[in-house]
Amino acid sequence: MRDSDWKIIYELHQNPSITKVSGLLYKSQSAITKRLQSMEGKLDAAFIRSDYTAGVYHELVDHTAAYCVTRDPVDLDALPSMEQVAYQTNQKTIGKIEAWWMERYGTTLPEPAEDAGYIEFAFRSIAAGNRYLLCFLPDNFVNEFQLTLTPLLAKDGKQITRDSWFIYKKEKNRRAVVDELIQYVEKHVKIRG
Repeated sequence: MRDSDWKIIYELHQNPSITKVSGLLYKSQSAITKRLQSMEGKLDAAFIRSDYTAGVYHELVDHTAAYCVTRDPVDLDALPSMEQVAYQTNQKTIGKIEAWWMERYGTTLPEPAEDAGYIEFAFRSIAAGNRYLLCFLPDNFVNEFQLTLTPLLAKDGKQITRDSWFIYKKEKNRRAVVDELIQYVEKHVKIRG
């Protein structure tokens, strides 16, 4: 593993946004993504945003909460009459948001008025108008546009959350670099329970 790979891992832990990390490291987003995919393929280890951790050893590395992001404070009952801005994310995240919407409104999540691509572009779109974004944000989220963050709560009053995990295989003949990464995650990244 290259020294620059450790820097990518460190920066992603500090700033969980590939867009921001690519700017900090002066690399393209696609270059960062390719390096991460390469690391995962070589290491028999991965960072995932999902609750599927069966059959592998895993460490909790991030816990994010769901929010409705708007320019101004809004009553969540008004969302069905507002325009939604979407961004590119994984199916597990979309599924959690769709389940919340179904529980709250009894209907399927409407088609978005805009697909902003990256979440940073969605924040800019929200700042400019009467729209909303449903997403998960880390505790250390930097609210550059002073947007309103309204927690998404289930009917039981608990906030909707998503966990991120570092998963790996437990093997006797594992490469030293894999052991180094596991030790780094256990010492510096995992969330202590």
